Amino acid sequence: LSEVPITSITNGIHTTTWIAREFSELFDRYLSPSWRLSPDDINWKKIQTIPSEEIWREKQRRRTRLVLFAREYLKKRANRLFFKDNNINNILDPDTLTIGFARRFATYKRANLIFKNINKLKEIVNNTKKPVQIIIAGKAHPQDTQGKEVIQSIIHNIKEAGLERHIVFLEDYNMAIARMMVKGCDIWLNNPIRPLEASGTSGMKAALNGTLNLSVLDGWWDEGYNGNNGFAIGFGEEHTNNEEYEIIESEMIYSLLEDVIVPMFYDRNNTRIPEKWVQMMKNCIQSNAPMFSTSRMLKEYTTHFYIPAYKNYNNLIKNNAEQVRILQSWKEKIKAEWNNIKIISVNSPLNNNMAMNNPIPIEAVIDLGNLSTEDVEVQVYFGSINHRKEFDHPLTETLTIHSVENNLYKFVGNFVCQESGVQGFTIRILPKHPLLVNSTEMALCKWA
Repeated sequence: LSEVPITSITNGIHTTTWIAREFSELFDRYLSPSWRLSPDDINWKKIQTIPSEEIWREKQRRRTRLVLFAREYLKKRANRLFFKDNNINNILDPDTLTIGFARRFATYKRANLIFKNINKLKEIVNNTKKPVQIIIAGKAHPQDTQGKEVIQSIIHNIKEAGLERHIVFLEDYNMAIARMMVKGCDIWLNNPIRPLEASGTSGMKAALNGTLNLSVLDGWWDEGYNGNNGFAIGFGEEHTNNEEYEIIESEMIYSLLEDVIVPMFYDRNNTRIPEKWVQMMKNCIQSNAPMFSTSRMLKEYTTHFYIPAYKNYNNLIKNNAEQVRILQSWKEKIKAEWNNIKIISVNSPLNNNMAMNNPIPIEAVIDLGNLSTEDVEVQVYFGSINHRKEFDHPLTETLTIHSVENNLYKFVGNFVCQESGVQGFTIRILPKHPLLVNSTEMALCKWA
């Protein structure tokens, strides 16, 4: 896999679009306004200099605004939901730990995972001393019947458990709801089946606003989580989803909430500030704001792909595209002659007691047909062999031409076994040309 010439660039978010006004003003004062132009280039460690009471005050303001927004939103839709207009003002609490879950309701995202043990959820939510509330929003694709059924089951569970005051569903999900939630929630819940999450940009938006992620180590959070900037569900396990694993992972969520998250949120000092929580908010912003920005993303696309592609293009079109004709002619020759290449012999003085990190000589005699040594690269391909008799993390070393006799080429070199246990090696031949972007471009390889 390390040789596959397909790589990746991690997504990012447009920082100034998704940050709360209150937080942007804090950043202006304590970081400098330049964070708006180049969020990936400034010193985000300065976030630690923001007084805890200031950042906590702004988060409380955003939570209050979210609660008031949710109440007003539900009032307008009271006749279509299970709320009565006169009790909507009693739902949610501006001072309560607020969990947000908002995204497309594809089944692999498992929006109903937290409802797996409804009695345990009721116990957590209804804790009078340390209460928890949940705001859920999202849409299913019009053709996704299963996704629609997940939404229906969530609304049914809320009503059946009598949790309408503590858990609400905001229908007709849109950008306005998304903005309010990522800025106002304390926890951003994400529990997809690993490894099906492509990215998860909503979590990046939440992190920018000091909303701590509680997520499976998948998508962006597998890169963003460092142990002190949020919470991880599991340890990055991959499995086929089934009832047993859903129970296990839902219990992980309940345990994290009961044993870590809720106690930390309500652990206040003598000025009513949750110092440990605020510190984690700062860590969250510091570690994620520069890394998961479109500024960083576009720079990586530019330096890794656009500029190299532009330079390669300019090189190929010189002198009326002379290099293009040279490369095309060479490719046609290689394709026509490739099957005539033969690996005659491979020799190496191996025994059962070869020492690690000692060079092992190897030679290969090859018939190149009508090709030359400049057209190919001969490599020794080696490494540890697993129980399936396959290479684990193989390495390569290029062999050099040693001699020619009767149109047979002898290539020689060395390789070093870097690990103990069962080792293996073989010889392979790849096409080589200075104008090739990657040797796999030709989709040709000759193995011993």
